Amino acid sequence: MRLLTSLKGMAEIDKQKLLSALTEVKEGADLTNLDLSGLQLAGFRLRRVKLVGANLAGANLVNADLTGSNLKGADLQDANLSGASLFGCDLEKSNLVRANLAGANLTAADLNGADLQAATLESAELRGAVLLGANLAEANLRQTNIEDATLKNANLKGADLTNANLTDTNLEGAIGPDGSVFG
Repeated sequence: MRLLTSLKGMAEIDKQKLLSALTEVKEGADLTNLDLSGLQLAGFRLRRVKLVGANLAGANLVNADLTGSNLKGADLQDANLSGASLFGCDLEKSNLVRANLAGANLTAADLNGADLQAATLESAELRGAVLLGANLAEANLRQTNIEDATLKNANLKGADLTNANLTDTNLEGAIGPDGSVFG
């Protein structure tokens, strides 16, 4: 953890040293605004870690465990999070454009104002997630469980909801796949 703290203050971080330090990250660690873009973090355990404003663009987080982490405002554009656990994560206003979240667990996640345009969420679990005003335009939500979720004022224009479970989902004011507004 001491190595990680010293790396945070550096302007240009050596990615190999950073990757090594991340293998020792403890729950509750503060990685705010850290540049982790493009790193291979598949299978990493980063539970309840503070990643506010972190740059994870293009990172490989396949099957990573981010349960309860705070990723508010994080950049996850083009990141691969397939099979990742994001249970109860705060992803408010995060950038998930073109992110691969296929099979990811986003149960009870906060995705208010998140940008998920053209993201792949096929077979993902979004039960109880809150996506107020989220942008899901052109997103792949095939076979996704969105039960008991809140998508109030969300943009679903062009999204693929084939075989998605929307039972008890709040779609008030949301823009549907065909451009019509839900009542």
